[in-house]
Amino acid sequence: PVCSTCEIRKLCVRCHGLALLDGRELTAPSLINCTEALARRQVLINQGSITPDEFPIPAHLKDGTEGVDLMTQEKMNLA
Repeated sequence: PVCSTCEIRKLCVRCHGLALLDGRELTAPSLINCTEALARRQVLINQGSITPDEFPIPAHLKDGTEGVDLMTQEKMNLA
């Protein structure tokens, strides 16, 4: 599953219920949780606590393979 191999899983507070509400499977990523994890990543980068290389944006959030078109921080030139 995507979440177990996600590069930012340590920044994620995953909720199975939200994954179900998103219309996915219980083990699928949740749009809300992914968005929050990306926001946490960006705050930590802005604070200088981490570098973008330490927590790269996961492929499933870059290319929308989960059927979700997320604007990532890198696409918005914030990273």
